Amino acid sequence: MDILVSASCYISDPSSQRLLAEETLMERKPLNGEEHAARRQLTAVLRSMLSGECTYLEAAPWVLHLRSHVGGVGDFDEDFRAFVAINSETDHLPTLATRHLWAEHAVAALEPEMAKMETWAASFANASCRTLLARFSDTNI
Repeated sequence: MDILVSASCYISDPSSQRLLAEETLMERKPLNGEEHAARRQLTAVLRSMLSGECTYLEAAPWVLHLRSHVGGVGDFDEDFRAFVAINSETDHLPTLATRHLWAEHAVAALEPEMAKMETWAASFANASCRTLLARFSDTNI
């Protein structure tokens, strides 16, 4: 995928894209109260996944929503890719918030798939949670 640098310049080399992203989206302190609040919410969601209070499947959409509010994070940030993958592969499954809209037998039929996908997500998202916590915890804000 090419990155538009200006109206007349595209970068298609992945390593150059990564360098550009690192240079233009450097870690920084939040600029306003909304960013600070989003970073606190993000770390709370990450901790809830690591502690088992919240499933990876339930939390992935929240992580992606908060990504756009924490500031200084691009669309292709490596640390958020795990959650993009989880959300992409599980967005057809009912969430706790939408289960009441589903027929009971349909949810029951999907339970094995949801359990399998949760195990799959936990196999790699745990590391992403820890990396994001290191970036966005209060000591780094």
